[in-house]
Amino acid sequence: MHLLTLLLAIFALASIGQSESRPNILWIVFEDISRDLRCYGDKYSISPHIDALAKEGILYTRAWSNAGMCAPARATLITGMYPPSTGAQNMRSEVTLPPHIQGYPDYLREAGYFCSNHVKHDYNWVAPKTMWDSNDADWKTKSWELRNPGQPFFTVINITDTHSSQLYYRGEERYQKRLEVLSKKEMHDPKRVRVPPYYPDTMGVRKDLARYYDNITYADKLVGDVLTKLEADGLADDTIVFFYSDHGRGMPRSKGWLFQSSLRVPLILRFPEKYAHLAPSKPGSESNRMVSFVDFAPTVLSLAGVTIPEHMQGKAFLGEQEAAPRELAFAYRDRMDERIDLIRAVWDGRYKYIRNFRPHLPWFHHQTRNYPHKQNSYQILHTYWKDGLLNPSQSVYMTQTRPREQLFDTKADPHELTNLAECKEHEEILKWMRGRLSDWQRDILDLGFMPENQWWNRFGVDGNHLDRHTLVRENSEFYPYNDIKQAANLVGTGKESLSKQIELLSHYDPAVRHWAIEGIIAQKEDGRPALPALRKVLNDDVSGNRIAAAQALCALGETRGNLQRLVDALYTDKPILALPAANALDHLGEIARPVFPQIENYLGVVPDQSILGWQFPYRLLEMTMDKF
Repeated sequence: MHLLTLLLAIFALASIGQSESRPNILWIVFEDISRDLRCYGDKYSISPHIDALAKEGILYTRAWSNAGMCAPARATLITGMYPPSTGAQNMRSEVTLPPHIQGYPDYLREAGYFCSNHVKHDYNWVAPKTMWDSNDADWKTKSWELRNPGQPFFTVINITDTHSSQLYYRGEERYQKRLEVLSKKEMHDPKRVRVPPYYPDTMGVRKDLARYYDNITYADKLVGDVLTKLEADGLADDTIVFFYSDHGRGMPRSKGWLFQSSLRVPLILRFPEKYAHLAPSKPGSESNRMVSFVDFAPTVLSLAGVTIPEHMQGKAFLGEQEAAPRELAFAYRDRMDERIDLIRAVWDGRYKYIRNFRPHLPWFHHQTRNYPHKQNSYQILHTYWKDGLLNPSQSVYMTQTRPREQLFDTKADPHELTNLAECKEHEEILKWMRGRLSDWQRDILDLGFMPENQWWNRFGVDGNHLDRHTLVRENSEFYPYNDIKQAANLVGTGKESLSKQIELLSHYDPAVRHWAIEGIIAQKEDGRPALPALRKVLNDDVSGNRIAAAQALCALGETRGNLQRLVDALYTDKPILALPAANALDHLGEIARPVFPQIENYLGVVPDQSILGWQFPYRLLEMTMDKF
């Protein structure tokens, strides 16, 4: 009887230990790759360690990065929130978030986890230094080794060898070192690569693609090193492993945009036997569940047994707090480095709807010969476009304007070549998708309609130190969303909207006035009746609106005095206030030629480019001058 009681007690303790034990969680993160892996059916790819991980885990077929660029994608991951809701959507920004919005590592650390991140942050907001226990680039000796005995860990290992920079001159030295590691059988023959139909099939493009795959193969070896270390340290049986990429392929028409090649990413999860009850299916299986980056933070908390904060907008797809599968995934593009933009998208698993709120802007822009893109593919696209050598599928994204709306059947048209937005038989799905995107923007209170410069010159504080998320929710008069959205919706709608746009130039809200000016710029010559009203906006109390009005007037032929206004606007102590003027001068192109000498002078005296932000107006105007 005594022995039986003892055995039952031991069994009970073991059961309690098992129920209370918490998994270690390891994220292995690539940069800038799509699902170009053999385990996803790409037979050209050589990725044996990732393929083996897929056989031991679950391969997700519908994983989605909410942004096609690293910082807004990572801003989504770290908070479990959509950056357009928090104000952290613009590339390389350093915004302030309210105290109640923390990175998920803070919640894990409060629950007793040791948290380490290696190599990259890029969150678009100033994260507290205490968010990670270890931030060292050396993941081999300064990751989970630093935790207390028995302490569960969460570790992110970022592998940067697949970054787009490794496809051009900046990555040349590292690439040559990688080639020393790869065998001849592991190197990719450019002649065998499959060229997407939106690229011209040239050897230069093929070499870029082959190099991209070489980088994946090299990085795959590092995945093997990480997993070997995990095994050698005796931790594999206690660790859930995630493998994914921060967004899609780092090449033209992919990186930074909202196409499938920009957003669909590989995602593989491996569960040790100890935590098999947390897995959605058996090892070696596939999951067709739609998951997006906004869901990752709540999912990690759910797996770790930590309560998901109510403010998180993502939904856990695993663990005790698992939510119902999502039916829609959303995406966003705002300012990308020096280029001011605003695009939103929604995908239902088949149809993709893209809304271009600045349809008067070009898709691609000239890239200077010196920086940043010396990929063969970038240069070839620009050269072939100039020489008229691109076919319709290739040339459509080299045009100087965009459609307001795009609708793609991603099942029938995976490369998104045929825009169905004006196809009558798809009218109902277009209307439905448009409505779902609009609902989502309203629900999250999309801050993308506030011109970025207005955060600086309207509220009396440095825009980076402004808690935008709280400000607009506690003071709705600062951001009359419906009025601003209606003004933005008029951009690109044609002459019938001009009278309304002229009327909105007198609106009390500066953001509404801004979108009215944008709409008049999009009218081109049809906007001429707005000239008298635009002249009045030159005295607007917001500098960005004065800049936009000067651009509009220049485009309509009134360059005298207005070109000089744009040049003068470059000289400010805040780069974010100079950037609209740089964009305006670049868009004006030949019209701005009379002030090219002054632009050259500006490029000679611009502040230190190493300061975050100043590199943007400088680099943009360098491209402008290089173009001519």
